[in-house]
Amino acid sequence: MTEPIHQAIRTAYEAVPYVGRPFHQTHPNRLLAVARLHGVPIPKLGTISVLEIGSGDGSNLLPMAAGAPHGRFVGVDLSARLTASARAMAEELRLNNVRLLEADVRDIPAKLGWFDVVIAHGFYSWVPPDVRDAMFGAISRHLAPGGVAYVAYNLLPGGWIRRIGWDAMQFHVRDVRDPAERVTRAREFISLMVESWRTQPGPGAALAENFAHEAERDDGGIFHDDLAPLNEPVYYSTFVAHAARHRLLAFADVDPSTRGLGPAGAALRERLAARDPVAREQMLDFVHLRQMRATLLVHANVGGAGRRDPRHVAELHFAASMPYMRHRLAGGAAADPVGDTLAAHFPASIPAARIVDALASRGVRADDAPARIVDAWVTGVADPYADALALSTRPSARPRAGAVARWQASRLPLVTNQRHVSVRLADDFARALLPLCDGTRTQAELLARVRAAVPAAEAADPKAAVERRLAQFASAALLDA
Repeated sequence: MTEPIHQAIRTAYEAVPYVGRPFHQTHPNRLLAVARLHGVPIPKLGTISVLEIGSGDGSNLLPMAAGAPHGRFVGVDLSARLTASARAMAEELRLNNVRLLEADVRDIPAKLGWFDVVIAHGFYSWVPPDVRDAMFGAISRHLAPGGVAYVAYNLLPGGWIRRIGWDAMQFHVRDVRDPAERVTRAREFISLMVESWRTQPGPGAALAENFAHEAERDDGGIFHDDLAPLNEPVYYSTFVAHAARHRLLAFADVDPSTRGLGPAGAALRERLAARDPVAREQMLDFVHLRQMRATLLVHANVGGAGRRDPRHVAELHFAASMPYMRHRLAGGAAADPVGDTLAAHFPASIPAARIVDALASRGVRADDAPARIVDAWVTGVADPYADALALSTRPSARPRAGAVARWQASRLPLVTNQRHVSVRLADDFARALLPLCDGTRTQAELLARVRAAVPAAEAADPKAAVERRLAQFASAALLDA
């Protein structure tokens, strides 16, 4: 690639801002738990150091920094516009443990030092080959000797399915130069294509499912993902080989389903078992037609990284996953002893020992319990955490929401909860109430401040209206312990 593509990428992010969001699996509390399950020793979260490559508007990095005031957080992004937004947010939140750099990854200063965690989410697939290589070079230089890196990327062979939709949208707007008009026309066109694909069997149906919600995405998502000047999915084996050239070892994926055998029959399972780990993973991608991976890496000389080991379960905490709870509340979840135990404490986490005790009360042997807990993670029932989640399951006498969520409530449609997940508040009354929940006001004092904003339908009992919203905040993991 020549230099113009680099400039085109920079210009695109200045023309249409990319509205960021937190990525649950990138949070150190989450990804380090996965690393520990695969035998990697992990650092203390309280003093964690994190480098994010492609930090954008700070929506992913800054909530982490707010939750670890004694940690060190650095974000690097090419866009002046997005970096300025991130800096403004950090300043308003008075985050003194954050440094935000407007820089090309090829020019990251060596003096930044080492980091326990390096994150590159949605970066690798959207940049030219030399920038991809520079990303791995930066990870290799700045990852601490025992650190863990996270890289998410678009994947082949499933990426060929997405490629059809991307190419269709780009072809449709090929003669349109104005960014806003390109997005408008692409959004309209993909909706029409989905209607058509839904009437077809086979590939058409798969495309319709893939792009069913594409038209609902924000402008930045369509412009920078679907209409990106560069978007190249890769095979897992290619990604691993590239990392290895920088002496980085891919040892796990944050999503455990990437290692499941899924629909593979007995004969195929036998062949998979005979393969080396990378070839096995590559073949599994063909089985599942995966479209994305989020891979964890360590320096190649780090010992112990490898297969999942249930023995490490005892060191971790677990919480019911939010998708599982939605499924459960909709009546679709079958009885499950781990799920039942975690649901009783949702949205908080509990130490593994408490799950083991609960399983013992149901007749599960203590030696078998760790494997049962790992299975709950693999099947999407449980989320592992390196440390306990500091959140409340019910409103306290003086409710306190996280500083980031309070800041976001009056500015953005979504807020970030204590599990590093985006949450949509119920209504304008909730958006007015949440910023006041700073731990200094009783529920009665909160009511006095927001009485005028109580919805007309609830005006007869404003106290109950406040209590309902506070209960919603607690169940959405928005309230601190």
